[in-house]
Amino acid sequence: REMIPLKRNVKHWAEYIKTKQAIENFWDNYRTTLFPWNSNGPVLASILSERFSAVVSIARQDLRCDDGRKHLLESDGFNFDKATLLQGLDEKLSGIGDTRFINGILTGFTRTIAFRMTENRSRMEPAGAVDHGVVGFHYKGGQNSQIRMVQLAGDEPEWSGALLDNVAWKLMILDMQNRSKAVPLPQLLGQQQLKLLNDFVKYYRRGISDALKRNDIEETWISGLDGE
Repeated sequence: REMIPLKRNVKHWAEYIKTKQAIENFWDNYRTTLFPWNSNGPVLASILSERFSAVVSIARQDLRCDDGRKHLLESDGFNFDKATLLQGLDEKLSGIGDTRFINGILTGFTRTIAFRMTENRSRMEPAGAVDHGVVGFHYKGGQNSQIRMVQLAGDEPEWSGALLDNVAWKLMILDMQNRSKAVPLPQLLGQQQLKLLNDFVKYYRRGISDALKRNDIEETWISGLDGE
C-alpha cells in the first residue's frame, strides 16, 4: 500500500494503472483454471515469513461469538466446544510475545486454522482480484524449518479443510530442503540462480581490478596515441 505512487507523478501513476489492469485481466481470464476452482489446476500461493500478527490477533478474539469468528474459515474444522479454552488468552499472550506463542503452537508438519486476510484499508490490488477473498494460514515443515505464512485467493465454500491440507502438505514437502536453512523448493532454486550471478559479478570485478593494477586498460585506451 505504501508503494502506490502519487498521482502527480504522471509516468509512475500511468505505469501503476497499467500494472493494476494486467493483474485484473489475469484473474478475470485464469481464475477458473486455478486451484481450488479447478481441482486439477495449479496452486497460486504467496509465501511469507515473520508475519505472526494475523493469527495472534485472531487468538485474542472472543471466538464464542459470531463477530470473533468472522475471520476464521469454519469449513476448516473450527471446534466451537474448544473456544472456551481460549478465554483469558489475551492476558497470557501479553506476557510471552507473538513469536514465542506461534513457535509454541506449531511443531513439525502442522499448520494453523485458515483465516481471512480482510483489511479495512486501501489496497494496491484491483478490487476485482480480492473480491473473491484472500485466506491464509501459518505452517511449519520439518523440525528445523522456519514458520511461514501462505496466502491463497478464495474463501468459503471454495476452500475446505481437506483442500487446505492438500496445499499445506505440498508446501511442507517443498520446505524439506537445505536442512536448517529450509525454504520452499522454488525459492531455493531461485537463490541458486542468483548465486551464479553473484559469482559472475565477483569474478568480473576481480578481473577488472587486476587489469587496472597492471595498467592493461590504460594501455589499451592510449595505444596508438604516441604515433599520432
